[in-house]
Amino acid sequence: MHLRTTALIAALTVATSVRAQAPAPPAVLTVTLDEAVQLALRVSPDLARDTGAVRTAAAAERTARAAFLPTLSLESSILRSTTPSPLSQPGALGGVADRTSAAGLAANLDLFTGGRRGAERRRAAAIRDASDAGLVARRFEVTLEAERAVFDALRAADQLRVGKARVARAEQGLAYAKHRHDAGVATRSDELRARLELSQARQALAQTDGALRTARWALGRVVGADGPVDAKAVDSLAPHPLALDDTAIVALVADRAPLVQSAEAADRAATATVRSARARYAPTVQLGGAYRVVGQPSAPTVGPRDPVWALRLGMSYPLFDGFQREETVTRARVESDVAGSALRDTRRAARLEAERSLEALHVAQERIALAEEGVQVATEDLRVVTVRYQNGAASILDLITSQTNLSGAESSLVDARFDYAVARAELSALAGRPL
Repeated sequence: MHLRTTALIAALTVATSVRAQAPAPPAVLTVTLDEAVQLALRVSPDLARDTGAVRTAAAAERTARAAFLPTLSLESSILRSTTPSPLSQPGALGGVADRTSAAGLAANLDLFTGGRRGAERRRAAAIRDASDAGLVARRFEVTLEAERAVFDALRAADQLRVGKARVARAEQGLAYAKHRHDAGVATRSDELRARLELSQARQALAQTDGALRTARWALGRVVGADGPVDAKAVDSLAPHPLALDDTAIVALVADRAPLVQSAEAADRAATATVRSARARYAPTVQLGGAYRVVGQPSAPTVGPRDPVWALRLGMSYPLFDGFQREETVTRARVESDVAGSALRDTRRAARLEAERSLEALHVAQERIALAEEGVQVATEDLRVVTVRYQNGAASILDLITSQTNLSGAESSLVDARFDYAVARAELSALAGRPL
């Protein structure tokens, strides 16, 4: 599959370059359902954006964990001045030039932050979980978009076949009407009505042909092609049982759907933000240290490279900061309340979408059975009416009505089959797993 997908990508590139060089349009490429999904996952800008969000969230989580480690920096400096310096002692005469150099390491470590670092770490982990769940949801959305594009192209192709069959039956009906009119057993009205049905059938065929071209261009955009792409027929569109029953599917979607998991992680991140904001009311205790080598050749009491070290323990506690802490806590609580409300609404929406998709799936399944029966009945009815019209026992209106009924039944069967396929794909995308 990967080799074929790579070959399709190369073919898309070659076809695009050939079209740019030659005036003749390139041949329409054909992809299977799996190939369309793989190509869509490769070229989707939304998926690339969410993948970048996951990488950014992972980097932020790494930064939050590193807050428990000391910071380390390398320092160096060089100073050249006169002794005594006219700048430090105005009016003094300039003395001997003095040069001082230093190099060393400095480190700082927050010993106590009131729980801020732990809250930031939990917030970063929750944001990463939300990004991961969002990426999974996006993958299924892109997959669903590709499947819809394939099904739309296949649906349009089948509807085109139905339209061509309608035109063929209309031409046959016109031939019957001409024959009966030439034989003197039918009126001119029969031929005119048959011509009207043929004209309407050709108009519908032209519209269906345009819909097919549009669907192929839409599929090309989804898979990353600069031209139309055709879809290969799937093996079967026949309904088959789901992996779980309806109750289990609704419960799965309400609890474990990627969108629900992303909302849960966002709620955890908002709660951690409140804890981080409250930590600003606690003091910060910091430990710092430095080790330096100082060089001062002109100083009589200091060696040319004597080491100097320092250790500092400090505490900082803002008594009043203009109510900035209160504003930060209030904002964090508001965001937490909004995130909690969004989580509950996301669960309800996911449950609603699951029920809607299941209902659409079951209705489409029933429509398939009824449409198949309708095609059989309409086919037999057209056969009987055709024989009766040829024998003068039926009117041209009866024949046209039977032809139209058969075309409508075939079109309904096509729609029912692809509506079932789309509803099943939507349900899988919502659950975040094949069903």
